[in-house]
Amino acid sequence: MLVKKYSRAYFFLKIIDFFTFFLRKNRNQKKITKNPKKILLSNIAHLGDVVISTGVLPHIKEKYPDAKIGFICGSWASDVVTQHPLIDKVYFVDHRILNRSDISILKKMFSYFRSKYKALKEIKKEKYDIAIDLYFFFPNCIHLFFKSKIPTRIGYTSGGYKNFLTHTLEWIEKDQHVSIYQSKLLEFLDIKKTGLKYLNPLITVERNFDPVLSDIIKKDYVVFHIGSGDQRKNWPIDNWKILTKKAAEKIKIVFTGKGSFENKQIENIIQNNSNCFNFCDKLNYKNLVQLIDKAKSIVCTDSLISHISSALNKQTLVLFSNVNNPQHWIMKKENIHQIVFGIDSVVDIDFIYKRLFDFIKNAL
Repeated sequence: MLVKKYSRAYFFLKIIDFFTFFLRKNRNQKKITKNPKKILLSNIAHLGDVVISTGVLPHIKEKYPDAKIGFICGSWASDVVTQHPLIDKVYFVDHRILNRSDISILKKMFSYFRSKYKALKEIKKEKYDIAIDLYFFFPNCIHLFFKSKIPTRIGYTSGGYKNFLTHTLEWIEKDQHVSIYQSKLLEFLDIKKTGLKYLNPLITVERNFDPVLSDIIKKDYVVFHIGSGDQRKNWPIDNWKILTKKAAEKIKIVFTGKGSFENKQIENIIQNNSNCFNFCDKLNYKNLVQLIDKAKSIVCTDSLISHISSALNKQTLVLFSNVNNPQHWIMKKENIHQIVFGIDSVVDIDFIYKRLFDFIKNAL
């Protein structure tokens, strides 16, 4: 089970599994409709996770072109899904554990129950034929599928509530991209994508630029993204300072980020360098995608930025801490280069600098 062992959530899920064992009857044996009219997907994790999940959409549409697709995510990922060309309905469930907003635990709990109740009410009306939970960690929407009376419920057993699924897969640690784990769930629908190393996320780049980007995109630039949702993933600030000082002598650098903490760090890195620009908290999702699409290269941590730039096939250097398995989160593409760092590994800044400008030369 992919939840911290012996935590309260762990024991809670074990108790749920024990008292719902009778639901296992005929698991993986129930017939799945061959012509579903409505399919519901879910990934209530963070923004980058939802971006990755969009990779399954073209394959589902290819198999079932007339099916309507619904998507459950956290409200923080609304920009990714609300205008997506292959998604017809969107529902928000803001689970307390995944909510990174700066509010109290009580407010997060209230937000979760309110959003879940609203989603449940709306999903019941739609009468979906199939539901697939793409997130194999805890928490998930498997119980919500069950309460919505969706006849076919597909997911991994690793995130809890496994007895509420009609079709299950065991999660096994492998050196493969997260999207390949997700593609395995599609095999229940007779959608088989063998031999692929990843499912490329489907991201639309709008060509009408807002004023915030009109000046910055006129000249060549690279994007630096220093932050992530987990501080353990971040590269030391002193390293960013050295790399920035060297790179800014040759090309314009645009920094992206979110929140006052990252904004202060970026200002500390830039130190009034006239060839560096701080766009922390200045871009919405649409602007961010456009900025990355026009960049000559991207240097970033394991974050939303790395997933967007990979999807757009940009020259990308991902500074990946050894907290997680990089094979899960970095797409195996020729223009994506991962540099793993950690307590026991020293990253050569000169090597990153050289690699960055090799990428820029290729992009010019």
